[in-house]
Parts: sequence; structure tokens; C-alpha cells
Amino acid sequence: MPPQTFGLILHSAMAMCALMAVVNALRYKKRGASAYALSAAFVALGFTIWVYSIGATRWVEAGLALTGLLLVAEFGLRAARQGHSR
Repeated sequence: MPPQTFGLILHSAMAMCALMAVVNALRYKKRGASAYALSAAFVALGFTIWVYSIGATRWVEAGLALTGLLLVAEFGLRAARQGHSR
């Protein structure tokens, strides 16, 4: 794959992460705090893609770990909200 194509794919993925972070933040009234946790996970994923694109491989692992932790937190918040509403 040519480097320009790979760079375009990485930039498109970062833009998609930014868009999804905004969309999820706007869904706060419907989803509660889990919307912010999912938005933060998208930001962390976008950060991870960015540090990969600049070659800072040491930070990629930290970004992936942060993304995973935020997704687990979002799952917990959503489960607590659904359990509370019953």
C-alpha cells in the first residue's frame, strides 16, 4: 500500500473518531454519563491512531490501554443505568 493511501486511511479514521466523539457527547440526555465515557474512548482511539501515524510507538500501547479502560467504564455505567431504571 502506498504511504499516501495509508496516511489517508489514518486521517480518515481520526476524523471518524472525532465525529463519533461529538455525536456521543450530544447524546448525553438519552444515555447519561456513559455517553461521555464513550466520547472519551473515541478521543483516546483517535489519539492512538495519531501517535501511530507519527511513529511514537511507545504511546500506542498507552493509548490502547486507555481506550480499553474507557470502554469498560462505559459498559459499567450503561449497565448501572439500565439496572437502576428497572
